[in-house]
Amino acid sequence: METLPGNPHLLVDRIRTQLSKQVDNKHFLTRDRKNETDAAVLFLLGMHRPAPDRPPEPCLIFTLRSRHVGQSGDLCFPGGGVFPFLDRLLAVFLKLPGFPLFRRTSFNRQSPERTTIPHSMARFLATSLRESFEEIRLNPLRIIFLGPMAPEPFALFNRTIYPMVAWTRGQRRFALNREVERIVFIPLQHFLHHSAYGRFRLSAPIPDQPCITYQNSGTRDLLWGVTYRIVMHFLDIVFNFRPPDMPLLRVVSKQPGENKP
Repeated sequence: METLPGNPHLLVDRIRTQLSKQVDNKHFLTRDRKNETDAAVLFLLGMHRPAPDRPPEPCLIFTLRSRHVGQSGDLCFPGGGVFPFLDRLLAVFLKLPGFPLFRRTSFNRQSPERTTIPHSMARFLATSLRESFEEIRLNPLRIIFLGPMAPEPFALFNRTIYPMVAWTRGQRRFALNREVERIVFIPLQHFLHHSAYGRFRLSAPIPDQPCITYQNSGTRDLLWGVTYRIVMHFLDIVFNFRPPDMPLLRVVSKQPGENKP
């Protein structure tokens, strides 16, 4: 098990550096694609205190889908479908000089150095930020964009999901819309423990699925499906971490009402 850098500055720099090594801009070079079936999510990290008696630590920030939307009770990142015209317009604003999202140095405000961002990538970031503002009122001015990850196919809805990795600074409260039941903070270190992993057993004939379990304040949350795959990709890129093989995992069954509002 790897220990995370104790300094969030070092962690952010590590994430950005590792993401930059694997970015393939071929996913973002077609400026005029329609994107009707594309979606973008904000892979959101930040410091959070998991319990009153514990210090703040780096966490992944998820939303729990409410009963008002499909896949209710599932953990996911904030995000949604692309609106080509609106998100193209928002992307223009994101790339204006002085806008902090594209500064290479995240915590050092003295450095105005900027990276070159393909316009298509900026549009996917615009999508993820717009959806995050709608779902949880995330303040886009407190976001540091760390880089994209490779798109993830979502066959169930015939979509391709583009994860945009970001770090949020100083946002203490979120306002949830009807799509979100609650915010779930899971410490990043938790994902590096093999004991967190299991085989999620659904009803036949669906095969067992790899999952992560997280217990906090008497509530157990399950992470599986496409969001699980995105998290595993991130852990592989940044920490060269891979979960245990499926045959070695304990079986996890969903309890009645679990992850349901």
